[in-house]
Amino acid sequence: MEKRKKRAVGKKVGRRVESSESGGPNQEQASLDDREVVQSLMKESILLYIATKMLRKGDVERFDESFATYLEHGHYLFAHSEVASKRWAKASKALEEARAEVEKAQAKVKSMRVALEIQSTEVEHLREELRAEHEEMMNLRTVLAQEEEEKRKAQEGVDAVVQRAVESFKSSRDMEDIKIAFT
Repeated sequence: MEKRKKRAVGKKVGRRVESSESGGPNQEQASLDDREVVQSLMKESILLYIATKMLRKGDVERFDESFATYLEHGHYLFAHSEVASKRWAKASKALEEARAEVEKAQAKVKSMRVALEIQSTEVEHLREELRAEHEEMMNLRTVLAQEEEEKRKAQEGVDAVVQRAVESFKSSRDMEDIKIAFT
């Protein structure tokens, strides 16, 4: 009789769980949160049955079940603790490797900054030399242009003197004597 009653209650609870509106992984818990389902279970005395069964069990049986549950949970906790420890070690190692990479990168950046500073100083020095050479070249061009102008003026003066000397020589008596001698 008691087995039939449990089956009937189980079927009724199953139907109520299936018809529960929560839908999802916590559907059974949601159905137990439903006040009507709980009242129905109370009327059908399923909760009373469970409570009575727990009271009927002896202290030894309850201790055995509790101890078995404790060991099972302890095993799961130990396993999860081991996994967490391994993951922690792996994460710590990855973090240390990342820190080492960061330190290497920072050292490289520092050395590149020093090299950049040295090269910047060299570039500035070379620019100064180039400016000085450019200025000297401009001065030399100016001097050359002045000398060429003086040379041109001197050449014009020489050409004028030569021209006058040639004209004067042509008009002179010696030239006439030379003309007569060649003719």
